[in-house]
This record gives sequence, structure tokens and C-alpha cells, in this order.
Amino acid sequence: MDGDLYYLWEDLDLCEADHEALAETLREIPYLGRECDLVLLDIVPENLETLLDAHRGTHTVLRPSPVGGVALRGLTPGLISWLDDRHESIFAEHAGQPVPVDHRIRQVRYAAATPLPDSMYLLVLPFSRAVSIDEARRRAATVQAGEGGFVFPVTQAGNPYLDGRAVGLGAITDRGIEVSEDFDQTWLGEDTGAASLQGGYWQRGAREWMSVVPFLGHPDRWVAQRQIEAAVPNATVLELDTRPVRPSQARMASDDTHRAWHAVLRTEKEIPGPLVLQRDTGTGVFLPDYGKDDRR
Repeated sequence: MDGDLYYLWEDLDLCEADHEALAETLREIPYLGRECDLVLLDIVPENLETLLDAHRGTHTVLRPSPVGGVALRGLTPGLISWLDDRHESIFAEHAGQPVPVDHRIRQVRYAAATPLPDSMYLLVLPFSRAVSIDEARRRAATVQAGEGGFVFPVTQAGNPYLDGRAVGLGAITDRGIEVSEDFDQTWLGEDTGAASLQGGYWQRGAREWMSVVPFLGHPDRWVAQRQIEAAVPNATVLELDTRPVRPSQARMASDDTHRAWHAVLRTEKEIPGPLVLQRDTGTGVFLPDYGKDDRR
């Protein structure tokens, strides 16, 4: 590759001596991997937010994720102790005790992350195939996004020619995600480049919004409308029905105490996405509305 690559080591506090020692070590490294992959390594003093602002739109941010689609080689804990043992076995006064060869290399998985306000990120985990919203919600229940985070179905919606089925999961998190034992790795696929799988697609701002995962609300329409208005202050519900009101809206199962409501609403001013009204259930997910009569 040709360009700048940054490794962001958060919460790292180096004293002046350690900083100089690390900088000197980096200057002595001529390449990474193959000898033809020449590099110039240095310590960049800018903090995380400054780097993100400077390279937004030109760099892809990768965050550690146990189910991420990008696998890189990393080092395991205990590497320094193992290197010390190897050094002693060769150069110590009583050298000769062999130390088993153990390169301490492991695969570290990362997922593309879209930076959001308040130090949060949007991770998108693509499915190997499109599934119903109900199946995506069952899968979302096996993923935890940490304190203040949440998970929701990512659907192929926001365009009148799409069918609204779920093609992945979106996770809003500040540190990463964890998966339970019930998470099935075979669910995961590759990022095909589809718009719905890109973080920026869900980050778009608008004043008029359409639901792409129904709002799980009270069976009574009047009460459900009040629930939506309470979730989005100063918003006006323009359309609300148990049947899809836009071609790309897919149905979702409900129960005796809830209904799955399809909605279109207008906010008082333009706000950025992702717009998710029910974070605990991953429902009430909205995208910018393309309009009832838009068939372009």
C-alpha cells in the first residue's frame, strides 16, 4: 500500500524517556512483513479526535471486533517475557537451556467503524445472506455493545426498489462489541459494497424520516403515535400504519401487547442519523424518507 497508516493506542501515557526510546526503536525498523514493504515509522502526537477530523472521508477506521471482517496478525500477552527467556537461553552466563519456539502471534479481527459524536462508533456486521427483520433481531440479541451502546438490524431500505430485508447488524459502541455463545459465525458475510452496509449511509441527516425497522408500540394507533412523539421531541408523525407505507418497508412480527408500526415523521430541524427510537429492542429504526411518489 502507498499512504499513511495510523495505529491509535488509546489511553497511552509515556514519560519523556519512554517516548524517546520508542521513537528510536521505530526509526530502526526499515520494513514490515516483506523486505520490499519499506516503511517510515514515527510517533504522531495528535489525539484521536484530531486525527479523525483530519482524515475523515480519506481513511477507514478499524476497531477491534471478535466478529469483524478484517483479520490482522497481532501479538499475544506475554510476548516480552518470552523474548526475555529466549535472550537468556542464548546470551546468559549459563546459557544452553532451550526455550520452545513460540512466535506469540494471533489473529486479531477488526470491523470498519464510522466515528459518531460523543466518542461512539458505528460498526456494521454484514450477513452472508439477507434475512427477515425478525431473524436479524434474534441474532442481535446475541451481540452486546457495552454500556451506552445498542445493536439494531441493518436493512436494505431507503430506496423504493429494495425489499427491506436485513443484510447485517449495526452496533453503536464506544469500545467494541462482545458476542454470546449463541452467536453463529456462519451468519457473517463480506462487505459487498452495498450502500446499506456502509456506516455513512446510516449517518445521513434529514428532517423527514421513514421507518426501515418498524416501531414496536401500543396496539392503539393514537397511543403508538404519542409513544413515537415522546421518543423524538418536537417531531410530527406524518404517516402511521400497521401496513408498509413505503415500498421498501418490510413487515415484522408483533404480539398481543404490541404492534409493529410503519411510520414517516418530520423533525423540527435536520438531525443526523442513525435514528433509532427503541435502543433496547433495536426497533424503530429510521432512514431519510425518499417520498411516497419517488420512483426514480
